[in-house]
Amino acid sequence: VFLLGKDGARVSAATLSDGQTLSVNDFARSIQAENKISMTADITSWGGGIVVGKGTTDWGASYVTIDDTNVVVNIYQGGSTITKYRKAHGLTFAQLVKVVLNQNSHNLSIKIITLNGYFESSISDFEYKFNGFPRITSVGASLTNVSLSASNPSYQYPIWMFGDSYFGA
Repeated sequence: VFLLGKDGARVSAATLSDGQTLSVNDFARSIQAENKISMTADITSWGGGIVVGKGTTDWGASYVTIDDTNVVVNIYQGGSTITKYRKAHGLTFAQLVKVVLNQNSHNLSIKIITLNGYFESSISDFEYKFNGFPRITSVGASLTNVSLSASNPSYQYPIWMFGDSYFGA
């Protein structure tokens, strides 16, 4: 039996540095629609940026890489990372960053907020799954007061899932 409430799950870390990952391991990895992933952190140094998304090498994992210049959306499928979207964000990363990813049906909305600006973009016909645990990974960034949350607003009540040997969550 697996339960997921509407409020989702949250984790935090005092610091996150190059190569480290913070993930929400008590959130359903197989829910592939209506995911909302949100992170906030104080920036000590931006370095090469961060990766925020769901999954790493899980089939259908989808994640957003944010560096000094671009927002890049990648998926992992068939043992390969495939870039589905790339766009310059025009932001400067100092002091604070907030990222919100909303994935529903076949759309992905990306919002990035810093003290110096705001970036928002939406990808229509985003057919990939967001499979795996929600996570943030530092790619050279040094962050403090890191908070990562994942929720699924479609679920207003606990879900009870039952199955036989062909079932998994």
